[in-house]
Amino acid sequence: MGAASSITRNSDAPIIRAENGVTLFQVEILTQAFAKRTDKALLEISKFGIRILDRSDNQVIKAIAMSLIHSWSPEARSIVFVCTNGNMDLYSIELSTTQCEEILSCLQQIVSQVLSTRKEQALNETEVIDLLSSLNKQNGSSDMSQLEVLKSQVEGRYLTSEKAFLVASSFSDTFDKMEATLFLQSHLVDQNKFSKILETFESEEERQNIWHRIYVKLY
Repeated sequence: MGAASSITRNSDAPIIRAENGVTLFQVEILTQAFAKRTDKALLEISKFGIRILDRSDNQVIKAIAMSLIHSWSPEARSIVFVCTNGNMDLYSIELSTTQCEEILSCLQQIVSQVLSTRKEQALNETEVIDLLSSLNKQNGSSDMSQLEVLKSQVEGRYLTSEKAFLVASSFSDTFDKMEATLFLQSHLVDQNKFSKILETFESEEERQNIWHRIYVKLY
C-alpha cells in the first residue's frame, strides 16, 4: 500500500518511518488515562487501524482496529480519535502533534484505498441472494454447517454491513453465529458499521463476548 507516498516530512515533528503500508509519527499523549506509561509516543497508522507505541521501546500502549474507530478530528495542535470500547461506549484519545494535515492525509488515503479495493471485491446482489439461499438450505443440515458455507463463499470477498446483517440473521446456532460475526468483521466493506451486525444478538453478554475477542486479536 502506498499510503505514505504523499506524506511530507516535517522537521518539527518528523515521521519516523513510512514504508510497507505503515506510517509512524512522533506524538505526545494528552489523554491522561493513556499516558500512565509515558506521554512520549509514536502513532502507527496502517490499513488495520492505529497503534500508540511507547517511543522508548516500541511497546504497545493502545491498539485500535479501524472498525473500532468512530471518527477523528484535528484541533489546533492535536488530533482526537473517538473510538468504541468493549461495552460499545465511546471514548477519546487526544494526541499532541504539529502534523495534523499529514496524519489526516495518511488516514484518508488508507481509507480511500481500502474502500476502493473492498468495493471491487464485494459480493453483488445475485451472489448475496445465492449465499442467503445456501445458508437457509444448510440450516439443520449435517452435510456442511452454515459457518462452513459462509467461509467457502465469502473468503477473499467482502459484504456491506447491511448485507452482513442479513447473513448473520440467517444463523440458527448461537455459537456459529458468533463465529460468523467474527469472520464477517474482517470481511466488511464499511467496517465502521460493524456494530450493525451485533443487533442480531439479543444477549448483551454475547455482544460483549464478541467485542472482547476482537480486542484480543489486536495484541
